[in-house]
Amino acid sequence: MIQVKIHPLKGIEISSVGNINLGQTKAEVEATLNLPKPIGNNRSVYCDEYELRVDFNSRELVSFIEFIYGPFPEKTELNLFGIDPFKLEANRLVNFLKEKNNDEVESKNGEYHYFFKNIGISVWRDATEQEVLKMIEKAKSEGKEYKEWMKEDLEKSKYFWTIAACLPDYYTK
Repeated sequence: MIQVKIHPLKGIEISSVGNINLGQTKAEVEATLNLPKPIGNNRSVYCDEYELRVDFNSRELVSFIEFIYGPFPEKTELNLFGIDPFKLEANRLVNFLKEKNNDEVESKNGEYHYFFKNIGISVWRDATEQEVLKMIEKAKSEGKEYKEWMKEDLEKSKYFWTIAACLPDYYTK
């Protein structure tokens, strides 16, 4: 597994590769990640090798770095404040990050997305555990078979699916 440290308000450090910092240029990101050049005028770059997405602002500077293969990444292992955020269940992670963020949290979309502005960390998921349990119960009540993908969705719904480091004003622009 590739070790990645998330440095709040700063960026990320990929072991044996280097750093991607908030405010860094697109050319610097290309060089660090050894991406084919040029990556063009795209405002986002996806890098499967490190299971991440990098967004650039209008000046082509890094404004958002998101790990998109959670909660069970196959290639990377994250470290944020000494823990792997994909290994903490959603409620525990929100409480942990809230504590690191001076007990402040912004919910952008109910239980699906939280932003911790003081530390520049964002978490997101597509479904909650309660929603998936309701879906399973509905399927059972309709006589439908409990499918393997439902079990997988239930396990995944206990966690956040993405973790991002971003500039504090990322969501206000």
